[in-house]
Amino acid sequence: MSPLARLLRKNALPMVPQPVDLSPSLKKIDGVRYLVWDLYGTLLMSTAGTDQNASLHETTLRSLLLDSSELPHFSLSVHLRNLIAQDHAQSRKSGIDFPEVNILEIWSRFFKSLDLSPPSNIEEFALRFDFMTNPCRPFPGAKKALSHPATIGLISNAQFYTPLLLEAFSLPVPKLTFYSYLDRQAKPGTFLFEKFLKDGPPPEEILYIGNDLLNDIAPAHRVGMRTVLFAGDTRSFRPRPRRSDLPRPDAILTSLEQVKQLLNE
Repeated sequence: MSPLARLLRKNALPMVPQPVDLSPSLKKIDGVRYLVWDLYGTLLMSTAGTDQNASLHETTLRSLLLDSSELPHFSLSVHLRNLIAQDHAQSRKSGIDFPEVNILEIWSRFFKSLDLSPPSNIEEFALRFDFMTNPCRPFPGAKKALSHPATIGLISNAQFYTPLLLEAFSLPVPKLTFYSYLDRQAKPGTFLFEKFLKDGPPPEEILYIGNDLLNDIAPAHRVGMRTVLFAGDTRSFRPRPRRSDLPRPDAILTSLEQVKQLLNE
């Protein structure tokens, strides 16, 4: 195990799913032969996007920068978000509708813009910030889901530490795995799905499982995949009730083990 994956494993907090008050909608889906998964909120429990996560950013940043002298009095977390927004805006000018950043580049700009000496190991710094503000742990059944004979891929918004999470928790990595940070394009755009299909089977034979109706179900549906909405944790379940324009999934899971009930095995 790599040193950074070992660091992740050592600092992983205990987590249990917080059940969603929703009944599963399970039925056999004809013609499906393959499973493709989202990661965060689907195979990995995550607090990203919660109020608790947002409130942690400033205190976490300042605790990690305790050794730095003369920190500015303005919000460091807002400054970080602004750098990300600027990067997104620049990418949109080049024609990318749903851009993704490379978080290591953002951290480098963060230190340079504040005239602070960067840490000796910026990857470790970025990793510590992420696991302190967005703790992750595999859902029950995640390893079994990734080991299922029908599983052929992952399509996920991600950063450099995402593969380290899989390594840290000994989760298998499917051959057809596509991460947003490598192409600087994110969901809900269809770029990663279209790239997947260049090497993968026909979309109508694929069942894509994700926790977000906008970021997962909608783009998978647009490229012709069958879809499953995963409602496994209140912290990460994104049903988008105000978005009546979004497509409905073919099924709804409340636990990963239920996926076998959708396949003609």
